[in-house]
Amino acid sequence: MIGTQIITLAPARSMKSAYNGIWKRLLGEAGSALRFGNIASSLTRIGPLDWLWIRRGFEIHKFVLIRGESESIGVGVIERDLSNRVCAIVLGLLPEYRGCRLGPVSARILLRKCFTEFDAARVESSALTSNPASIHMQDGMVHEGTLRDRFLIDGQRVDEMLFRLLRSEWESGVLDRESIKPASRSQAGRSHAAISPGESSST
Repeated sequence: MIGTQIITLAPARSMKSAYNGIWKRLLGEAGSALRFGNIASSLTRIGPLDWLWIRRGFEIHKFVLIRGESESIGVGVIERDLSNRVCAIVLGLLPEYRGCRLGPVSARILLRKCFTEFDAARVESSALTSNPASIHMQDGMVHEGTLRDRFLIDGQRVDEMLFRLLRSEWESGVLDRESIKPASRSQAGRSHAAISPGESSST
């Protein structure tokens, strides 16, 4: 990879068509959820997210992941439990953007937003053991445990790995935040991070 790739979060409300189009592609690709490249455990958790809008004390914030000026590469979702100051993050990348470290960097942007803008005390995520790419995207998070045989997918039992990052861990530097840079004035309203040339691994 040459140069630096800038990844930003654009609110889905201003890019509704792009957001819905990406989800349609991801859902169509996933099928049984075995190949879904996201931080959430499975499509069963992502599908009914909108019910939280009508539940007091909960919010959902939806984003389109943008590379450069306008290239839509995926979607991100942050579920907020306001009373407990807990966020859960969901991340989905389109197939053509996987394998070049965009996933872990995008995950860091979501984590940064949870702690710096939403005042989270704890951020949670999970991944199916049938999806190694999703596990690699738990960048810097702590593996808390595994729910054995949590899902039945295509007739096979699949484990769910649970991850977390506490505010104290974030502030003490458990997560290396060097690659996360503040947004420029020209990108006001978006969360922003950059991938340096040295981070072009095949995660």
